[in-house]
Amino acid sequence: MTAVRHIIRANRASQVITDTRALVKKSGGEKTLLDVSDMIRDVLVLVEPEVTRHRVTISEFLADGLPRVLGVWVELQQVMLNLVVNGIEAMADLSDRPRDLVIRSARDEAHGVSGIFVTVQDAGPGFSEEDRARAIVDAHGGRLWAISTLGRGATFQFVLPAAAPEAS
Repeated sequence: MTAVRHIIRANRASQVITDTRALVKKSGGEKTLLDVSDMIRDVLVLVEPEVTRHRVTISEFLADGLPRVLGVWVELQQVMLNLVVNGIEAMADLSDRPRDLVIRSARDEAHGVSGIFVTVQDAGPGFSEEDRARAIVDAHGGRLWAISTLGRGATFQFVLPAAAPEAS
């Protein structure tokens, strides 16, 4: 049964990569309407080998029915990939507590823009600035910030504005 699970995961990861390549070719870096929770799910498929290798537990709380955002899929996917991989790596040497990574998406109205709120929280020792991720989020009209809990991990959060409703 384990072999079957590995084959299914490998096929899913391969499909995510194929879909991402197709999106890049198709969009040419153009912004399109996208579902942030779907993008996060794709990232989690891509990082599954690292999650297993580093013995990390991922808890995901991804809201359904969120408004779409106007963005470049591959760029926002890169932001999530960076935050998730950095969180995994930050916990690599932990031995005194569980290696938990918590990812959330939700509707946001509280940060000055109607949109989507995303949180990536690890249990590692702290963080360094994510300048590239911040530049991508800024280019999409959003904001990225981090909170460090001294000796107990970091939480990265970003907000993306919801796309304007399509004209009928």
